[in-house]
Amino acid sequence: AYVDTLDCFSTEGNLRVEPTGGSGDYTFRWQNKAGETLGTENYLRALPDTYRVVVTDANGCTAETDLALVRACGEIELTASLENDLVLLEWVPTQESARTFYLLERGPDTLQWQTVSDPISAHGYAGSAYGFQDDTPLRGETWYRVRNVDEQGRARTSNWVLLDAAEQLEPRLFPNPTADRLVVDLLRPQAGTLSYRVFDQSGRKVLETATKAPSRFVQLNTADLREGTYRLVIAETGKRSRVFPFAVMR
Repeated sequence: AYVDTLDCFSTEGNLRVEPTGGSGDYTFRWQNKAGETLGTENYLRALPDTYRVVVTDANGCTAETDLALVRACGEIELTASLENDLVLLEWVPTQESARTFYLLERGPDTLQWQTVSDPISAHGYAGSAYGFQDDTPLRGETWYRVRNVDEQGRARTSNWVLLDAAEQLEPRLFPNPTADRLVVDLLRPQAGTLSYRVFDQSGRKVLETATKAPSRFVQLNTADLREGTYRLVIAETGKRSRVFPFAVMR
């Protein structure tokens, strides 16, 4: 049997068998772990995994064997932690090439990825430690991953890490007291849609707006509001609202 040795960036490889013994022509059936037939030649091109080939000769005698197609490289283990308003990311690949680089990516889910780092050149030896600090992380649940890219643009990806920075954020309102404009600084871009509602002392809603990601600063027009104290309610769909007082004074 022949099995390709895949490098870190190969997405497919070849498996081949050359039976001996038996009689007459041979037939072949390649199967995946679910028992589905993938091919009927003496070779198979496939993704990294374990496959079974069943060989039958002209007399109906059969033989079978399992072949594993694997990448000859280790994993990239990414860890992430919150420290005040920052996200610290660290990774240590067990194998790498010097002619590659790393990119840090994040997103509000596992479908919308955004690159947040410049290319970070690989050191080229196993056990190298890397780190990156996300100074403006998204608000709420955020996914992180790191991609290792070679000269041909092929990439392998680390594990995905989920963080929730919701409890780390306290927006800043300024100027407070204000006259005709109140600025809400979320301190970092937020990941979802936020609604902003302003209530007067009697509980009457006097102002409402909404923003979609990515947005850090929001300006509320308070020119039509009378002097007094108000409550700003910031809410994200499906999550708890937060209330912040401010005053209008002229």
